[in-house]
Amino acid sequence: MDATEMLTISVLRNIISKHSLTDVLTLRESISLQVKTEVARAAAEWGVKIEQVEIKDIGLPVELQKAMAAEAEGRRIAKANIIASEGEVKTAEYLQEASKMIMQNPQIMLLRYLQTLNAVAAQQSTSIFFPFPLQIPDAYQT
Repeated sequence: MDATEMLTISVLRNIISKHSLTDVLTLRESISLQVKTEVARAAAEWGVKIEQVEIKDIGLPVELQKAMAAEAEGRRIAKANIIASEGEVKTAEYLQEASKMIMQNPQIMLLRYLQTLNAVAAQQSTSIFFPFPLQIPDAYQT
């Protein structure tokens, strides 16, 4: 019985070491079948029949858990940086489109200026100084 247990542990470690942790967690049934096949083949020589092998729990050393957590955190940070960079690219594209619109229709700039003043005035109870008279686009001058 002890020899069978040691053989099972040895085979289990050998097979699990060939897989990533994600594979071990998602493919437990197929890995258990592999272990059962290997152990049954070796134990058959001793006259022992293996009926079932099941992976229930895998213990990881604390150092490995910390390393895995640090790696996962690094991946999350990298993914967040990529998403932020993609957002910056989109923002630049939108600003480029907006500048083309403003160049084609200068009245848009006056409206944007007034919207910005309105937003600042609504958020804070401070005095706002702005240049006056505003340079009103030609379309509004009569």
